[in-house]
Amino acid sequence: MTNKKQMLTEQLGYIFAPPAYKHAPGSPELNVFLREHPTEKHFDPIRVQILVASDDVGVVETLVVELPWPKSESYRACAGRITLTDHKEKEVNMFCFGGSLAISPGKDVVACTLTSPAPIIELTFETSIYTRLAEECEILLAEREAAQAKQKGAYLKRLAAAEPAALYAACLLALQEKFKDFPHKEEFSIAQLTAFIKDEISVLQEQQRWPTAVLTLNDLL
Repeated sequence: MTNKKQMLTEQLGYIFAPPAYKHAPGSPELNVFLREHPTEKHFDPIRVQILVASDDVGVVETLVVELPWPKSESYRACAGRITLTDHKEKEVNMFCFGGSLAISPGKDVVACTLTSPAPIIELTFETSIYTRLAEECEILLAEREAAQAKQKGAYLKRLAAAEPAALYAACLLALQEKFKDFPHKEEFSIAQLTAFIKDEISVLQEQQRWPTAVLTLNDLL
């Protein structure tokens, strides 16, 4: 990235890299820039909340990144919601399937970069097939957590270990199974979602992005 382009980029509050492939519902990279003094020209985040796995296997916690941030650090992000909050307490939300998070403090800005082999999906207020996909995946994760409620720490241990691309593929198959007999005429958005999932699986297979051996969601989580 050129210095000029980097300067223009860092004037924004957050920015997504282009999709990794044409059909993708999200981006492989999210960059967030935290500033003590907002520009007032766009959404100016002052806080990032994201699930990460700690050094102890099986421990998942909500990491809160805010100013000041003392040093550069790296984390393994876990599947779940990402929340950006600005100085007016307005929020912007994303959903990821896990990835690598790098935090780099500078003189006037703290840069947070999340990269993932699975799409990072922005949750928008308007009706969006991508938002619906992310919300349905959140439901799947909540169901897996509830199913293991009696086994202390079992779900979080699996969540911490889940590989993003494998988890994404497992969620797509789980949703395909969930809605295979759904009366689509009753809800058009479900028909759109199932059509998208079918095409997404085909695209991933064609581009050799589909896992060689796909585990079920129950196997992963």
